Amino acid sequence: MSMNNQPSPAAALQLLRALLEKALERSGLTKDRLATRTKLSRVTIQKAFGKPDAGPPSLRTLKRIMDVLGVQGSERARLIRLRETAVSQHETGRIPSVPPNWSQEDTESLVSVLDEVLGLKKLGRVTLKSLGFPDGRLPTRNGGTCSRSRIFWEEVVGDLKSGYVEDGLSRFIYEIRNEFPYRRDLRELYEKSKRG
Repeated sequence: MSMNNQPSPAAALQLLRALLEKALERSGLTKDRLATRTKLSRVTIQKAFGKPDAGPPSLRTLKRIMDVLGVQGSERARLIRLRETAVSQHETGRIPSVPPNWSQEDTESLVSVLDEVLGLKKLGRVTLKSLGFPDGRLPTRNGGTCSRSRIFWEEVVGDLKSGYVEDGLSRFIYEIRNEFPYRRDLRELYEKSKRG
């Protein structure tokens, strides 16, 4: 712990996982049963509970797990704070790559466009890997429904904004824009994503 009682990112991630394990134990569920009830993949659950190459779970994943485990009140708030601390500089000291003029509306627009043009096609994963996006952060896919595709892209865009890839948001939009040059919305999002 640092002098202001804030754990380091690594300590926060370790504590987050330990507290999730305790909540799971209290619930009497297994990780497989938790995966079924949260409608998350087993791999996503394993990542959240401590798969070695995975960072902290996405906020959406954490909330779904906490909902099923019945984590509420101050315990819930504590887990969310620990996740935020863990995300702040997970392992590599990432620098968030969100341009100053980028808004939440832009993020939602990008997620919608990616969901529409890519869905769960291999092109998206290949492009992410070519930019150096960590394999352990790629959300697993369960089927090909639109809602699952949207969740996939929400998590990926969140990770790109958090800096898992240097200037990843702009670089990813650039690559996808080149694949779909007829999409004016992608051209506009790319222009907005360029750091300036």
